[in-house]
Amino acid sequence: MAESDEHRWLSRSFLEILESFSRLDLYSFTEADRKKFDFACLLQRDFIRPLVGQTLWKHTEGIDKDIRTLIAASDSDIWAYIARDNIRNRALFYEVIRDFQQTEHRRDLYKLKLFWIPENFEVGSAQSEQIISFYLRDQIVNDVLMNVVFGKLTASDVRFFLNNTGIPGLHLAVLYDIANYGFISYTKVGRRLSTSTTTLRPRYQVVLGSGFIYEPYSREKAGYSAFVSLKGRVFLKLIQKVYQQYCERKITPELEFILRKLDIEPNLVDPIPPFNSPEVIPLLIAPPSPEKFFKLLIGQIRAAQSFGVELNSMNFIVSDIENESVFNIVR
Repeated sequence: MAESDEHRWLSRSFLEILESFSRLDLYSFTEADRKKFDFACLLQRDFIRPLVGQTLWKHTEGIDKDIRTLIAASDSDIWAYIARDNIRNRALFYEVIRDFQQTEHRRDLYKLKLFWIPENFEVGSAQSEQIISFYLRDQIVNDVLMNVVFGKLTASDVRFFLNNTGIPGLHLAVLYDIANYGFISYTKVGRRLSTSTTTLRPRYQVVLGSGFIYEPYSREKAGYSAFVSLKGRVFLKLIQKVYQQYCERKITPELEFILRKLDIEPNLVDPIPPFNSPEVIPLLIAPPSPEKFFKLLIGQIRAAQSFGVELNSMNFIVSDIENESVFNIVR
């Protein structure tokens, strides 16, 4: 059966969007042999996550077959389904899903990521393609990147981390230290950061509360009490890119898009005062805003350098426990 122009455009655009965001080096992208699928790729961020996808545009009756084809790909971690949005398609889709919820496949349905496309979308219309391209970017970043590949990284995680400033740069230094060495005791972290255990304890709790580190509930911890989480590793890599591009005075569209998803608005114009000077007080007491959190982020990165944080050096320790379920992200 011949594919429509819309069918081909949507399948191709899905992969192009994932490839474009991979240029941030937060994950790697490799297009895979699609076999019986409309598109397929491998996404790697510590773990390799195969993604397979189907696109439905003209033939409503194909929904049942498409869903069965995706579910049969049990070795894939993400099932992407792009479908034309109308009443008939929605009704049949939810009927098929209800049927699968009564089977042994119900536990795997979380892998299914659904993308509804307005039924009046037409390839060849510049305005239509631009709108759908933005929609796909927004949904792919939300449903595939943030919620899966980036370990459920959210704006509230970042705000919690940045709002608790305390000693400038120390929260970031604690996160960076645990990411590289794991956490065994406050004493060991304190020696590396030249900081007392009394000072470290509340900072450790802030980093733990952000979800950037986690304490595995297992006896098989090899002496470690905490490790950096997937979202913590992504956050450290992300801020490395942010600081690099800030120093170069050029924020790429992909990085800007990710930052705005985290309620951070890049600002390359306004000066950011040193965090150990009185000039920073107006910034710290200012009401929360995306612009404020960008300045807090840059200021914390600068301040953390006094504790020996080098964002270009990232040899992170990953717990074997985390490998048991790549989607079971511990908060």
